[in-house]
Amino acid sequence: MADTLQLHAADVDLNDYLDIIRRRRWIILQTFAVVTVIGLITTMMTTPIYRATAKLKVEAAPLTITTQNSDNPLSSILAQAQPDSVETQMQMLQVEPFIQRVQKACGPLTSRPGRPAPEIQVSNIDRTNVIVVQVESPSPLEARNIAEKMLELHKEQSSESSTANLGLSLIH
Repeated sequence: MADTLQLHAADVDLNDYLDIIRRRRWIILQTFAVVTVIGLITTMMTTPIYRATAKLKVEAAPLTITTQNSDNPLSSILAQAQPDSVETQMQMLQVEPFIQRVQKACGPLTSRPGRPAPEIQVSNIDRTNVIVVQVESPSPLEARNIAEKMLELHKEQSSESSTANLGLSLIH
């Protein structure tokens, strides 16, 4: 009896599988339709998120020579002012006062009903002096404007601070 069961199992061929599919075709079609409709509805209701990426190369500032206390002969030796590191520049892009300047320039970065707020990420490329600013927003124009404005305001802030440092570079 066991031999006949094994024989029947070996006799199953492609026509038997096609017959099963023909008999169950409505179940297969209905399942396909339901999954397709659920996927379509989910896709249509999801808010698209756009990403704008801007890169900033942090130039090594030329070394400036400063003098400190002229009363002490040892302290009057010329000292070099250290340029800001890439990490410092990254932190400057993420501090709240800077983000508020960006908000003022671009408009509020708050979420609107049904839309998430723009998300800003600042990172650097390993072993380089390049900072990457990524802005994710439901609006491609908003993402681009925020990324560009961040770099523009950072450039202004950097030149303002270097101009301010020029007046303080010679301290007697």
